[in-house]
Amino acid sequence: MNILTNFLKSRYDRTIPYTYHAKRQVFQGDDEITIDWISDTLCGLCNFLKKKKEDPTEIIIYECFHDNKKHKNKEVVIPPEVYCNENKWKPKKELCAAHQRYGTPGSEGDCKFMNKNQKTITCN
Repeated sequence: MNILTNFLKSRYDRTIPYTYHAKRQVFQGDDEITIDWISDTLCGLCNFLKKKKEDPTEIIIYECFHDNKKHKNKEVVIPPEVYCNENKWKPKKELCAAHQRYGTPGSEGDCKFMNKNQKTITCN
């Protein structure tokens, strides 16, 4: 596989999320006022939230998919056990196991997101 094909592979692979969206309610039970973050990778998002000392039990993380047969431009909630253990953020290597959801062995060297930016943006 040439370098350009490898670089563009995850950007156009519609079987994996194009981004991740995390949300925390400012007032419990009120979805109208939230703090939101987005990142191209789950590990980038979780590491950012960990550094900001966000409580993973107060965060909902969504996988955002392009329109395809399986997902119709929608956000899919990721089960908390994918990104936290005992109310603590999982370390990056354990987050790699989440890639098993996309048909890979779930190791760092086998990441379908290697060419994506791990930067996280606060949306509001």
